[in-house]
Amino acid sequence: MKSYLKLLPSIFSPAGKRAKLSIVIYHRVLLEPDLLLGQKGDITSFDKHLRILSQNFNIVPLSQAVSMLKTNILPSRAVCITFDDGYADNAEIALPILKKYSAVATFFVSAGVIDGGRMWNDTIIESIRHAQGDILDLTQLGMGNHSIKSLAERQKVLILLIEKLKYMPQEQRQEIVDKLSALIAAKLPDDLMMTSDPS
Repeated sequence: MKSYLKLLPSIFSPAGKRAKLSIVIYHRVLLEPDLLLGQKGDITSFDKHLRILSQNFNIVPLSQAVSMLKTNILPSRAVCITFDDGYADNAEIALPILKKYSAVATFFVSAGVIDGGRMWNDTIIESIRHAQGDILDLTQLGMGNHSIKSLAERQKVLILLIEKLKYMPQEQRQEIVDKLSALIAAKLPDDLMMTSDPS
């Protein structure tokens, strides 16, 4: 692990006359790993990432980094941290850790889903997570029957649906997502995204 950490600076900022800018992109930071998604995007992992980044790199605000890059005054090992979509956990969980390491980040917020909305892929994820029974019947959507007895089977169906829908035109995709949600008829969370409430 120690030898790997020594390699990080050269990977992110290879040798050369002009400094390079690296951007580390996050979406969510959860209290616990999400087993359905098979990810370690949790508070422990994020804290470890921030510790490594703050010890080995110059964390720069994105807007400042762009200006510095244009004028060729970017420091070596420069890195920006960004968050996509505007999940509530960015403010509730990630922000305190950013403050702990005096690190700055840029948050890109999907304004259309704040205040109780949900990203289309989250509707699919939460629908599959809360689906009841051992078989998921998607024949009404032209997608057949799928076993969801095990976590691995749920993951397989989830990947299938996301891959099938993500490149569809937005309106067509949303129509199928709405039908899927109605078919599973589970109570889905409405607090995944940030709110416009400044408090």
